[in-house]
Amino acid sequence: MATAKKLGEVSWAHLECKEDKNNGAPSPRSGHSINYSPVISRAIVFGGCGISGDGQSQQVFNETWFLEPGESAAWGLVDVMGDVPAARWRHTATLLPSGDNLLVFGGLSKGKRFNDTYVLDVQKCEWNIKECNGTPPPPRSHHTANLVKFDPEEDAEAEEQPKYKVCIVGGYGGPGTTRDFYIDVHMLELDTWTWNRIANVRGPSPRPRS
Repeated sequence: MATAKKLGEVSWAHLECKEDKNNGAPSPRSGHSINYSPVISRAIVFGGCGISGDGQSQQVFNETWFLEPGESAAWGLVDVMGDVPAARWRHTATLLPSGDNLLVFGGLSKGKRFNDTYVLDVQKCEWNIKECNGTPPPPRSHHTANLVKFDPEEDAEAEEQPKYKVCIVGGYGGPGTTRDFYIDVHMLELDTWTWNRIANVRGPSPRPRS
């Protein structure tokens, strides 16, 4: 791994990765997600659209790969359990505060867009669909998702813990056959697993975009 030697210096280094003994390495793709979990010290690659393993056709994936970084970098195709998400790309994947859970929302496959929510337990290698309260954002892809921390108000006697939410902004999609660009803001409250659309957003709104 390359390190900056002085302020303003940035450099690339090519990482030679060993392939999975039985499954090789991920085939060329785009629109996938990649997150690093310090709990398992691995990067997690999910989904994407690209070339099939035999190199003969285009394919949308729902594979889960782990990449162990470092000098002995190695790929591994994960034998996952549970409710595996349907194949998709242009979704978002957000590492949750515990570091051992990855939340996947939205995406598309063959023209169909999703607004389902899945969580991967990275230690158990188990996917679970998350049944959330409230109304989820309309189906979409090409959106953004960010983990936001809300600190409780300062109070010496308060024992409240910080609250975390996943904020979804923008994207392209819509229910049924309708399609449009969005700039709406939705919050998924992780303590109650509740979706809320933020209706009164102050300030000049950006134009809809994906």
